[in-house]
Amino acid sequence: MHTNGDKLYKVKNIKLILKSIINEILIIFIFIFLINNYIGNVDKTIKADGVGYYDYLPSLFIHHDLIRKDIPVQKDSILYDRIKSLKLYVDFGDFKVNKYACGTAVLQLPFFTYTYLTADLEGNNNDGYQKPFQKAVFYATVFYLFLSIFFLKKLLELFDIKRNTIILSQLLLVLATAVTHYTNYDAGFSHVYSLFAITAFFYFVRSYLTILR
Repeated sequence: MHTNGDKLYKVKNIKLILKSIINEILIIFIFIFLINNYIGNVDKTIKADGVGYYDYLPSLFIHHDLIRKDIPVQKDSILYDRIKSLKLYVDFGDFKVNKYACGTAVLQLPFFTYTYLTADLEGNNNDGYQKPFQKAVFYATVFYLFLSIFFLKKLLELFDIKRNTIILSQLLLVLATAVTHYTNYDAGFSHVYSLFAITAFFYFVRSYLTILR
């Protein structure tokens, strides 16, 4: 049975969490507002290199044809036609393998799974590239952009950078660099996911080194 003290403690924790990320939330809100009203939305976010990074997910969960080096592909099969049309699989002996790394797909997995389980795709040829999946990749990229600027803030705080300078840095990163492009037009590319991974890595390394002092 929860007491009033427990409830107050939980409410206090929620307020502290929201306070710690309010600037990041506002920056993302501004970014989405600009996309919706000025920059323009993009219906197709999975294209070019983005297909290579993403195709692990529909390949595994929809087509059940994740190409491994121990599974031969017959040239007269539907599977062969699919991977040939994508132009991102390369020869590995007598086999075909995706030439792109799978890290981006791993980070996109929660958003893909939610869409796969909840989206109404009746009457469509479900190949994992319909509009709901395109939107899922956009939302995934926005989420990791949010985490990127959060870890950027935490990292800069370790160097005693002033709060106003941190906020300005976050705004410039989101709105005045190629991040704007790679979060919207080319959301399927690995750039924003790499930004998240790098900023988080630097933050945890710096934190660890600070503890050792």
